[in-house]
Amino acid sequence: MNILYSQSHLSLNYKVVFSILFILNPTVASLLILFFLSGKSCKVNHVFLGMILSAYVSLINVTKVPVNDLESYLEYFSAAGDMPLYEYLFYWNKYKAGVESLKEPAYAVFSYFSYHILGGNQKAFVFLFSFLIYNLYFLSLYKVCRFLKLNTTQIVVSILFLFFNPVLFSLSVHLFRQVLAGAILFYILVACFFYSKVKYWLIFMIPLIHSTTFFFIPMMFLFRFMNPYMNKKSIIIMLLFVIILSNYQSIASLLLTFISGKIVFLDYILSRASEDTRYELGKLPIHQIGILLFIVVAIIVLNLKRVKYNDELYKFYNVFVFLSVFILLNLRQDELSNRFYVFIWLFLPYFVIPFSKNISLAMLKSLIVIMWIVFFIYINITPFYIYRAAPYLLSDSVFDYLLF
Repeated sequence: MNILYSQSHLSLNYKVVFSILFILNPTVASLLILFFLSGKSCKVNHVFLGMILSAYVSLINVTKVPVNDLESYLEYFSAAGDMPLYEYLFYWNKYKAGVESLKEPAYAVFSYFSYHILGGNQKAFVFLFSFLIYNLYFLSLYKVCRFLKLNTTQIVVSILFLFFNPVLFSLSVHLFRQVLAGAILFYILVACFFYSKVKYWLIFMIPLIHSTTFFFIPMMFLFRFMNPYMNKKSIIIMLLFVIILSNYQSIASLLLTFISGKIVFLDYILSRASEDTRYELGKLPIHQIGILLFIVVAIIVLNLKRVKYNDELYKFYNVFVFLSVFILLNLRQDELSNRFYVFIWLFLPYFVIPFSKNISLAMLKSLIVIMWIVFFIYINITPFYIYRAAPYLLSDSVFDYLLF
C-alpha cells in the first residue's frame, strides 16, 4: 500500500511540477516531459503528456493570423450572436455560396453553442477547438497503442507524428469542419476495429459535419468482417471494390437520380461526387503522391510477410490502403484528391507503428529534438500562415501567447 501511495504521490508531483513549468514556458515544459516520460510506460504519464502537448499546440494556434478558411470560420462563429439557431443552420451555405439550404448542419450547432458558451471570444474558440480535436485524436491513437501493448518508444514516436507534424498542425485550425469530422472518424474507426464497438450515432453525425467522411462508412463495415490478410477471396473483393471506386462518378450520378431533392445532405454529397472538381491549390505535389504509393506498398508487404501485430490493426490499415488507391485513381480531381489527402496526414501516426519498434532510447531522444526543430522552422517560414508566437517559442510564457 505504501509503495502504491508513493508511486501515486510521485506521479502527482510530476504533474504539478510540469504544470507550473508549462505556465512559465510551454515549449520547455513540453520538450522536457517528452524526454522525461520517454523511458516510462505509465498510463497516467502518457495521458498527461497528451494533455500538455494538446495545450501547447493550441496556444500556438491562438496566435495564428486569420486568413482564408480560418478568417471565414471566425466570421461565421461571430455571426452566431446575430441570429437564432434555426436561421444560423442555413447561414453557412448562404454565406459561402449564396444559396439558402441546409448542408452539414452539425458543425453549425457546434459553432453556435460554442459562441454562446464562450461569450463570442474568438481566441477562446480557437484554443477550445484545437485542444478538443488534438485530445480526441490523441485519445484514439493512445487507445490503439494500449490495445497493441506497444512499448514506450512506439507510443512516443506516434505521439510525435501527431503533434509535431507541421502539415497536420497547419490544417488543424484551417479546415475546421473536416478536421473535427476527422477526429470523430478516427475515434469511430478505433472503437470499431480494435474494441468491436460500433458508434452508430457518431457514424450518423460525421457526414453532417463534413461530407468527405461518408466515404469511410461502407469501407468500415466491409473491412470489419473481411479477412484482413491477403488470400484469393479477399483479393477478388478488393479488386471489385477498386472497380467501384474507379467508377464512383457514374454510380453517384445514378444514385442522384433517385435521391435528388429527398435527403438534403446525401443530395449534396452525390452532387459533388458526380462532378469533376478543380481546386485553388492545384494538383497533389509529387512528394505526396510518393507517400501514397509508399503506404500502399508498405502495408501490402507487411501483410504478405505476415508481420503480425493482430488482425484488428490490418483491418484498420486496409481502410487507408483503399483511401490511398482511391486518391491515386482520381488525381485528375484536384479538390477531391486534396480533400481526401487530409485523412492521410491523420493516418501517419498510426502508420509508423510497425516501423518504430526497434528505435533505441537514444535515437528516440534525437528524434524528439529533430521533429521539434522541423516543426519550429516550418511555422516560422511557411508562406501560407503567420503565427505571431512562432519566433518566441523558446522564451514565452502562457500569458504571452494569450496577449498576442
